[in-house]
Amino acid sequence: MRRIHGGGGGFNDVRICSSSSSSSFNLGWKLKFESGIHRVQRVPVTEKSGCVHMSAVSFAILPQADEMLNSVNDIQKYVWCSGVQHANTTKSAVRITHLPTRKTVSIQDEQSQHMNKSKALKVQCAKLYEMERSSIQMSRSRLRSEQASVTYWQQRQIRRHLNIHFLLGDVTDHRSGTTHHAINDVMQGESLDVFIDAFLLQQQMDLFIGRYM
Repeated sequence: MRRIHGGGGGFNDVRICSSSSSSSFNLGWKLKFESGIHRVQRVPVTEKSGCVHMSAVSFAILPQADEMLNSVNDIQKYVWCSGVQHANTTKSAVRITHLPTRKTVSIQDEQSQHMNKSKALKVQCAKLYEMERSSIQMSRSRLRSEQASVTYWQQRQIRRHLNIHFLLGDVTDHRSGTTHHAINDVMQGESLDVFIDAFLLQQQMDLFIGRYM
């Protein structure tokens, strides 16, 4: 865990790294639906007049660089021979294509196919990681630009994010209309399943209605 402290006893940035395991996969699969901007309404400790301030918390969940290519459905591997003079080398050549992005990497440096595969995976991971990093930076820059506008919150209808209201002591998910009144439990992560399960159920219902109604 990496934490950057902010003013008023809070944090400006918190990053948590989870290892590759079935439990962390389920955690990542569930939490990915919570990515986005969450609205927070509170009275800061530095506020003398008791006025309510509205802030935004950005949340993103991303795979680690060495985990981005683990899905069999996302990767297609080819072993090919170009028929040039060094047959042993070309027969061990490996080409890996990342289907969602169509990024392709070909490696034929080694005579061992296993070593070429390992090299190709590392190169592909690095490319995808850099692409993802650039995308995140662009999104954050755009978000900061939007939030600089005074009318940002009036113009944007927040439906897909949590509204955390410390004064009322509740948290509302505008996607499913679910409200939970134990705000401390939510902030500790103990009641997040209330929102996640409700949202997933609504997703299934919307899919059913769209398919059969």
